[in-house]
Amino acid sequence: MEIYAGVPGLFGRVASRENSPLVTAEDGTRTIKDLSRFSPDAGHVVLIDDKPQFALNGYVIGVPQYSQDVCCDDLREWMKTQLPVHASDIDAIFAADLAKHPPNLVDFTSDSALRDSAKVLNMVFPETPALAAEAAFAVNQLLMASA
Repeated sequence: MEIYAGVPGLFGRVASRENSPLVTAEDGTRTIKDLSRFSPDAGHVVLIDDKPQFALNGYVIGVPQYSQDVCCDDLREWMKTQLPVHASDIDAIFAADLAKHPPNLVDFTSDSALRDSAKVLNMVFPETPALAAEAAFAVNQLLMASA
């Protein structure tokens, strides 16, 4: 995914369901996100998440669940060029996912959750407001491009 997004090497560590503790909640099985895996200093880790109650050991900014439908055609085609032997499997998986999760057609153009998160980041890390503002601008541009 880093290569597809044009940011190879961006993520040094990734928390995934496969290598994290799980907990049973009323609405299903949830992943516990232990942020100490990213830094032993909880003050150096920030997670922006729609289920902040399942995060430990760092700053957590709660946001509403994001369910905007994003066009995956370019990603699917890129994956098929990278893994041509699996092209039919890739198409089948994308088709099954679309059938399981049909478009919801909700308009998120007025959603300010990420902009609001940037404001919180500026309060948590006041010595780097320019970086947070640049990040918020970049995220906003990505959201506008996918809308």
